[in-house]
Amino acid sequence: MSLSNRDLVDERVLYLDSKSRLNAAGSDIFNSSYALPPFALSVNADEFLEVGLQSFVTKYTFYNLDTGRNADIDVSTTGAAGAYTSIQLEVGNYSAKNMIADMQGKLRTVVGLTTLTLAYKVGLFKILFTNLPVTPANTVLRFPLNETGYELFGFNIGDTTLNGDGTRSVNLGQLTAGYPPRVLSIGNEEALFINVNFGASSNINMNQSATSIQSTFAKVHVVAPFNANIFFFQTQASDFKVTFPLGETADNQISISITDEVGNFIKLQSDYQMVWRLRKFREIVETKDQILLKNLTQLMAVQLAQSQKK
Repeated sequence: MSLSNRDLVDERVLYLDSKSRLNAAGSDIFNSSYALPPFALSVNADEFLEVGLQSFVTKYTFYNLDTGRNADIDVSTTGAAGAYTSIQLEVGNYSAKNMIADMQGKLRTVVGLTTLTLAYKVGLFKILFTNLPVTPANTVLRFPLNETGYELFGFNIGDTTLNGDGTRSVNLGQLTAGYPPRVLSIGNEEALFINVNFGASSNINMNQSATSIQSTFAKVHVVAPFNANIFFFQTQASDFKVTFPLGETADNQISISITDEVGNFIKLQSDYQMVWRLRKFREIVETKDQILLKNLTQLMAVQLAQSQKK
């Protein structure tokens, strides 16, 4: 019979910045590789390592448009009762300027809106509508049932009109000085999933599952106003951690990707920084006789100390 204990022999943090990724000029921020210092993931034969995320921060600057969420819009230039033209914004991830350009291009395909101009006002985080060739009060945007595309244009649900079929409409006659009433707020991802590939180690235990060496390293909830920082800080040991068994080490070169819950890349527009918490343990295996001898030695030491006090 033997029992296993572990002693913490080393604990440190490792700072990773997406600017320091390999081939930074040519690789994507959200899917890139890093060269770690040799000490980071090295262990001796009687040691194992735990790696967890301590903090993560990036700016909330990504736009995610998808069919059935924000991409579908109907447009009328003859009033709410007029005929509608259906358009669809390109599915994908955008910077603010690219998204506004796509909006403008699609709206200009509608008869009567050929000179409509949209601009993104950086300081206001709003769209500016100019060169409206038709009366704004007659220009209506309609959004399908259960979709939130009106947020793309700076309208909240309270700014829309509920139609009998469950669709919602907004009238550009509501614009004040060319601006919608709200700032852009179109992020629809609830969380970022940080995935790490630690290389060829086949015995790695990621999230209590030894079936894969590439898996979710951390889940970062998106709780921030648009264009503010998404910030994660772990004060306790996370459920999302990696354990390398005795003597197993990862490659010094690792890869990190940031995705949604089903593995689609979240195409971050800004750099990110993260801090890892590295804890190295030494495995101590003791036989029953060794444990009894250690306990007896401790008891004798206590008795000796007590007798010296008398």
